[in-house]
Amino acid sequence: MSYDFEKARRLSRIMSVVTAFGGIAVAGTGLAFAAIAAFDPEWFGRIVSRQIAQDLPVTPSASAVVLALTGVQLAILLAALYCLWRMFDVFAADEPLSPRAALWMRRAGGIFLFSVASGLLIRTGVIAALTMANPSGQRMIAISVGSPDLLAVLMAGVLLMVGHILTTAAEIQDDNRTFV
Repeated sequence: MSYDFEKARRLSRIMSVVTAFGGIAVAGTGLAFAAIAAFDPEWFGRIVSRQIAQDLPVTPSASAVVLALTGVQLAILLAALYCLWRMFDVFAADEPLSPRAALWMRRAGGIFLFSVASGLLIRTGVIAALTMANPSGQRMIAISVGSPDLLAVLMAGVLLMVGHILTTAAEIQDDNRTFV
C-alpha cells in the first residue's frame, strides 16, 4: 500500500523555514542581550529586573553570571531548534516514517526536556547571582515552577514519545517491505 505524504512534506518545508528563522531570532536576541549588557549596563539591569519581577541592582559580576547562564540556556534551546530543523528537513525530503526522522525527533524531545530542567536551575542561579552582593539576610535563592514549565515538559515528552513510536513504525514499515 502506498501513501501520499505530499501534504506532510509541504508542511515540513514550511516548518523547516519557520524553525530556522526562530533559531536565528533566538541567536540574535542573545547577541543583542549581550550587547546591551556591554554597552548600556543600566538598561540591562532594567531588563533583568523586569524579567524577574524584582528591582535589584545589577553589579558587573552579576551581569557576567547572568549573561553566562543565559548563554547556556540559549545554547540548549538552539540545539533543540537545530534538531527540529533537521527533523523537518528529513520529513520534507524522505518518507516521514524513517529512522532518521525518528532520531531527530527523539533528540529534539530530549534536548527540550533538558532545556526545561536546566531552565529551572538557571533561573535559580540568576536570582542567586543578582542578590549575591546584598547584605547577609537579603540574599535569595528562588525556585519557581509554573504552568509554562509544565506545558514545556509535556510538549517535550510528547516529542520524545512520538519519536520512539516513529522509530517502531519505521521498523515495522521496513519489515513489511521485505514481505512484498
